[in-house]
Amino acid sequence: MRIKIGKRTLKFSFLCSLVLFASCADLSAYRYHNTYMMVNPVKNYDKRYSDADMVFRFDIKPKKIESYITNSSGNDVSIDWPGAEFIDSDGKSHKIANIETIFTKKLDRISAKVVSAGATDVNVIVPIEYVTNLEEQWMWSLKPLFDIESDKALSNKGKTFTIVLPMILDGGEKRTYQFEFAVASVLPYRPQNPR
Repeated sequence: MRIKIGKRTLKFSFLCSLVLFASCADLSAYRYHNTYMMVNPVKNYDKRYSDADMVFRFDIKPKKIESYITNSSGNDVSIDWPGAEFIDSDGKSHKIANIETIFTKKLDRISAKVVSAGATDVNVIVPIEYVTNLEEQWMWSLKPLFDIESDKALSNKGKTFTIVLPMILDGGEKRTYQFEFAVASVLPYRPQNPR
């Protein structure tokens, strides 16, 4: 007995496989998960701040910080990425890599970025020292922002870090924004098995 499989069935099977793969791709290899809140210049769990000229939103992942910087002024502004810093929980300042430099050999050659009026710069922030090039394996590795693998991760609660973002606004006005974030809670990672 021969079973005929049509092109539609193959396409459907392929799409189902992709969906299943994508849903499993978010499973964590870590034992713990940190939740974060912004504590300065404002306190909120949205990790969002705005003033008359700019809107900042951050999404903190285990190994990187995703930034969404919107220019709400009527003129172009420049993000001074070379002057940006990540200040860790021990108070040590680190230069950062962003989406332009993170997986290149130009980690330390970050350049400023102009954001037009009304536009949003979508980027990532990673301390340069947390990026490793594994040349023998032709890949890059990122170190987590905090220990989330051992039981010491439970002591992360309350630890803070700061992002310093210098900006150049209309007319050459220099303004430095500092955003301090705290680990609000540490949760054990409990993956759910598919049924």
